[in-house]
Amino acid sequence: MSTTDILDLDVLIPSPCKIRINGKEIDAHPLTLKQLIRITNIQTEISQTKNTKEMYDTIIDSLSPMIPALKTDPTLDFSLDQLYAIIEFAQKISLPKNIATETKEITPKKKVSSPGP
Repeated sequence: MSTTDILDLDVLIPSPCKIRINGKEIDAHPLTLKQLIRITNIQTEISQTKNTKEMYDTIIDSLSPMIPALKTDPTLDFSLDQLYAIIEFAQKISLPKNIATETKEITPKKKVSSPGP
C-alpha cells in the first residue's frame, strides 16, 4: 500500500488553543463528535438536575475533555455566562474550518395581484 492509498484523517483535527479563566491561560483541546454532542446537551441536563453538586459534576465531566485543568486545578471556576461562552467556543474550535457555513438568502416571491372585478 502506497502513501497515496492512505486517507490521513489526523490532518483534519483542529489544533489545541488557549482559554483564559480567572487570569490563567489554560490549554483547550478540540472535542470529538461524541464529546461535542455531550457538551451541547449540558443545558438540558442542568435543567433536569435538582442537585447542585450533581449539576456541577456534570458540567466538569462534560468540559474536562476540552479543558483537562478543570479536574486538576481546584482554583478554576466560572460563571454561567462563562460556561455558555465555553460551550460556544468548544463548538467553534471543534468544527472543521473548511466546512462552508454560508447562508442562502431567500428572495421573497413577488405578490401577484388578482384581476379586478
